[in-house]
Amino acid sequence: MAARRTMSVQFLGTSSGGGPTESRNCSSLVIDCLGNDTLWMVDCAEGTTRQFAFQSPATPMWLKPNKVAKMFITHMHADHVMGIIPFLRHILYPPPVNPSTSSNHSVPQPKIEIFGPAGLRFFVRSILKMTLTRTLDKYVVHELLRADDTPTTYGFWRELTRGHGPSVLGDIIVDAGPILHRDPCLGYTFTEEDGLRRQIVVLGDTYDASAIIPLCRSPSLVIHEATDGHIPHEIQPSNKRTPETVQMTSLARGHSIPANAGQFAKAVGAERLVLNHIGGRFPVPRHDRDPRLHIIRELERQATESWGSGQRAMVAWDFCRVTLHHPEEDLHVMGQVSSIDDPSRVTTVAANDGKTGSAREISYTNYKVIGNGSFGVVYQAKLVPTGDEIAIKKVLQDKRFKNRELQIMRLVSHPNVVDLEAFFYISGEKPAQKDEVYLNLVLEYVPETVYRASRHYAKLKQPMPMLQIKLYMYQLLRSLAYIHSLGICHRDIKPQNLLLNPSTGVLKLCDFGSAKILVAGEPNVSYICSRYYRAPELIFGATNYTTNIDIWSTGCVMAELMMGQPLFPGESGIDQLVEIIKILGTPSREQIKTMNPNYMEHKFPQIRPHPFSKVFRPRTAPEAIDLVSKLLEYTPSARLSAVEAMVHPFFDELRTEGARMPNGKPFPPLFDFTREELSVRPDLDRRLVPPHCESELATRGIVLDSFVPIPLDELKITLD
Repeated sequence: MAARRTMSVQFLGTSSGGGPTESRNCSSLVIDCLGNDTLWMVDCAEGTTRQFAFQSPATPMWLKPNKVAKMFITHMHADHVMGIIPFLRHILYPPPVNPSTSSNHSVPQPKIEIFGPAGLRFFVRSILKMTLTRTLDKYVVHELLRADDTPTTYGFWRELTRGHGPSVLGDIIVDAGPILHRDPCLGYTFTEEDGLRRQIVVLGDTYDASAIIPLCRSPSLVIHEATDGHIPHEIQPSNKRTPETVQMTSLARGHSIPANAGQFAKAVGAERLVLNHIGGRFPVPRHDRDPRLHIIRELERQATESWGSGQRAMVAWDFCRVTLHHPEEDLHVMGQVSSIDDPSRVTTVAANDGKTGSAREISYTNYKVIGNGSFGVVYQAKLVPTGDEIAIKKVLQDKRFKNRELQIMRLVSHPNVVDLEAFFYISGEKPAQKDEVYLNLVLEYVPETVYRASRHYAKLKQPMPMLQIKLYMYQLLRSLAYIHSLGICHRDIKPQNLLLNPSTGVLKLCDFGSAKILVAGEPNVSYICSRYYRAPELIFGATNYTTNIDIWSTGCVMAELMMGQPLFPGESGIDQLVEIIKILGTPSREQIKTMNPNYMEHKFPQIRPHPFSKVFRPRTAPEAIDLVSKLLEYTPSARLSAVEAMVHPFFDELRTEGARMPNGKPFPPLFDFTREELSVRPDLDRRLVPPHCESELATRGIVLDSFVPIPLDELKITLD
């Protein structure tokens, strides 16, 4: 049997919801064995901030800020805001333990992100100025709701923001980290994408952990804050709560309960669970016969019973030290990472070449998670011995079917489509997954996305330079012209699926998980494509759509780059249509018929179109507005095709000889067309190929004056 080691976890009691004296609810913790910049804290509400603020740095209970890499402060109600001020002052500028030295001030502090309603940023900044806090740039405030929509006590935020105008109002999409968080109190959502794989994770009781646990090295310690679960009548007869009322109350507040937490953890494959939100209602037991000890043991029993065999769920109370015994191969603390999941070790797998299918070996190391979703997980790794960076997309493979994404990726090859280098299959690593098979797609690694580039400019409150928009949109259209000529519809065009190399300016279309070869007369599902970029015919329920749905999405992407925010930010399918109607006006019966002849369910109010010239910033280039308007047509066949859009005057600057990127580097190859690409619309080839690029084509045997196009039917591909 493997040697056993011990990991001690010390919980720091905090005052979640009850003031500084109610230090029973365990919302935060100190991990003794962690080094600096290793802990990632979430769910730090007002009570937590007050407890941290009033702790003396000299006490061993003080949470050392340098332990924390990033801290998220959420649940900012009106009655929470005052606690944030002393918290920020103490965390950002902690007093030195020894008054004779100020060395503590040189310690790097965690990045602090505060999520709350409109007006919070102004309020916090004003108070910090009033209290003479020296620097104001070590925290970020995200305002997530309009003040009038914020359900707060006494209308506090409404009064606070009344005199400050629309500058503090508005909904903001926050890109902040690998958790998908739904706060039941304010109703907002945020996601984090920093790509780190945490060994120890603290989850608040309102967090959907399904997106974060796959990012943890497994097995990991998962501390899940679960609310007071059901206490059986025979253990505490005076307790009037019932299983039903406890569950209703807990879930209505957005909290989990121990049994549910155990079921959840088992389902996602987490290795450890500590339930720690038993709070002031259940103080520390004083002797073995104390009824409170029975309560704690019952909570453990419920969670463990749901979880599986072994004492794997534990309940903690404040200021208690929980000791978890791990087999040596399970230990993931103090740098002792098991060989099972050591990212620095070299992994060698039997794979197949991405194009030929021939057998080959792939060796890689230094892998880490860089993305995840309903599809699976994406890792970044480094090939051995070349050192080339790769991305590995791991998806669960249904044994009954061939993987369409793999089939398509093996057939496509284009400068603006991410390249499939290899693929391999592995079995599930956990006992519960032993019958599951995972497909791993080894892809070229591209470091950035158009989405992050757009968010960069949005955060600076600057428009993306028009030349960059031209460069990105042209390459996107070129990739679409290519895959559409093969009969492939991508069906999920959005900024997140447009990979970008900022140094070279090369754009690559990725994620063919929704892609399909469309066959005329063959029905397709209409519920595809991310909502903001979903074509109106899909919203109308069309099943016989064409590749023109990708063109609509492309128009949405272009508009978003020009505006710095989504053009049609609908919250549901029908709301998405409302957002479209606000700008394009109400579609006519004829237009609705072209989108879906069978849709006669709804009569829309007659709204006139809103001119695109008034949608975009003043002095926006007319050519840009014209192109967007021709991509965003209700009638699918009226939209420009990808090739037609490529020859639009908007892109003439790219065709100018000697033109360069904003950073002064030459453009990536934009006009190195193949015979297949030039066969799509041979009547446009002269406009497609700048005169100064014809000589390069001639070196490859392509002379426009004598070019004979390939019949379009011969370009189409089929899947087995």
